[in-house]
Amino acid sequence: IANLAQSLPALETRMDVKTNKDLLKIKLSEHYLSHAHAVLETNLDQLLAPIFDYTHQMEDTFDALYDESLIEGIKDFIRAEPTFDQCCEKIRFFQDYLEKISNLVTNQYFNAGRVGQNDVIKNLREFAQSFIEDILKYLVARHRAENERICGVFSEVMRRAFKVPQSTEELIAMGDYMLHANTELMEELKAANVRQLHFLARLVELVTLEPEHVRLNAKTVHWLLMIQPIFKQNATVSTLGTDDTAHLQTERDGKYTGNRGYNPSSNRTPRTTRSVHWEQMIQPIFKQNATVSTLGTDDTAHLQTERHGQYTGNR
Repeated sequence: IANLAQSLPALETRMDVKTNKDLLKIKLSEHYLSHAHAVLETNLDQLLAPIFDYTHQMEDTFDALYDESLIEGIKDFIRAEPTFDQCCEKIRFFQDYLEKISNLVTNQYFNAGRVGQNDVIKNLREFAQSFIEDILKYLVARHRAENERICGVFSEVMRRAFKVPQSTEELIAMGDYMLHANTELMEELKAANVRQLHFLARLVELVTLEPEHVRLNAKTVHWLLMIQPIFKQNATVSTLGTDDTAHLQTERDGKYTGNRGYNPSSNRTPRTTRSVHWEQMIQPIFKQNATVSTLGTDDTAHLQTERHGQYTGNR
């Protein structure tokens, strides 16, 4: 700008008078240039000040979403296995940002021009939403893992309930375990199921679960009902195991006759009485089969070998 308007037409050219200089050199003083620059700078500052203030405000409001330390902070937060309430608090933190982003307009107009914000709005929303999704994925995975753990405990109880003891020691161990399972362990599993249902009720307000996850949760709850007839059936299995163990002990003591007939001196139940006893005990086994069938292939596949020869009297 300082180099402009330094040559003006000579007056002679306006009056058709011949002259050797058609242009007159004009040199602006330093004082004039300094004053002009100061005035121009002041005017530009006043004109652009609203734009600068707006951009600074945007930086102060959303700078945290662009901070690289925030990415590592979220990873550390998830690795620390936070509680559901802590996760909800963190989600609300980012939802506040989403609300602020939704209030932004596509174009912000000023006297000096227009600020386009399409890309800014898109990027800010993606950043905030990505952090929320990371936390939700953690919550879903945590809920699913706990459901799988609970189902695994129930499956183990079922497996051990249907396992016929091969010795007195195994029979006693099974009795102790089933007593623990039917009392303390069941109370723990009931409490875990209640926690999972509360967890689920809050989780579905934040995210849509996959159908497989929903089915797993239903299976987890239904185990509380399906396990009860298994406990009842275990009493029958325990009785059969005791009788067979006594039979093996009788043979070792020589109380069984050579032709496998009934020995009056033996403590073993007569064959006719045992047949009636078997007929009475086999009925709940048939009923239990329907319950076990509802558990699915994964829960019952490992029992097929044991159940095949479980009640035949042969080992």
